Amino acid sequence: MGCRTLLIMALATSRVSAISCTEAVTKLMPCQPFLLGTASSVTVPCCQGAVSLSQLIGSKPGELKSTCECLKQAAASMGVNVDRAKQLPQLCNITVTVPIDPNVDCNRWFVAVVIMAVVVGGATAAIQCNDAVTQVLPCEAFLMSGDSAPSAACCSAAQSLDKIATASQGDRRAICECFKETARI
Repeated sequence: MGCRTLLIMALATSRVSAISCTEAVTKLMPCQPFLLGTASSVTVPCCQGAVSLSQLIGSKPGELKSTCECLKQAAASMGVNVDRAKQLPQLCNITVTVPIDPNVDCNRWFVAVVIMAVVVGGATAAIQCNDAVTQVLPCEAFLMSGDSAPSAACCSAAQSLDKIATASQGDRRAICECFKETARI
C-alpha cells in the first residue's frame, strides 16, 4: 500500500519552491509502521525524516499549503492512524504549523495566517510580540477551524492591535515576523 501511494505521489508530483510532494512523502516513509499502527514506537530514521521534512518546508505559505495537501492526501490513501500522526511531532521533537487533522483545510488555514500577519500590521516599540499574539487570541477559532468568516471579537481584536501598533513600516515588519514565528510553533 505504501509503495503504491509513493508511486502515485511521484506521478503527480507538485513542485513547490523547496520541496515536492514526492520528497515530502519519501521523508516520512520510515514512519509508516508507526503511523499505520504496526510498530509501537517511532524509529530514529522516522524522526530523522520528520526533522528533515520540517527543515525543508521552510516558512513560505505556498510550501506549507502544498505540503499540507500532499500529506493529507497521502495519509488518507494509506490509512494513517490520526492519533499516531498527532503524536509524531512530540515524539520527534519538531514543531508543526498545521493542525494534524484529516479534515484540515490547508487553503483556509494558511490564507488566514497570512492575512492575519499582513492586515494586523504591528509594532515592536508600541507592543511586544507576546502581547500582539495574546491580543489576537480571539481569532484562534477562525484560524484553526476554517470558519468562513472571523467572529466580531476577532475583528475587534485585530482592529485594536492595529490601533496600538505604530504606523512605522519597521514596526509592521517586526509584528509580521512575530506572527510568522508564532505560526511555526
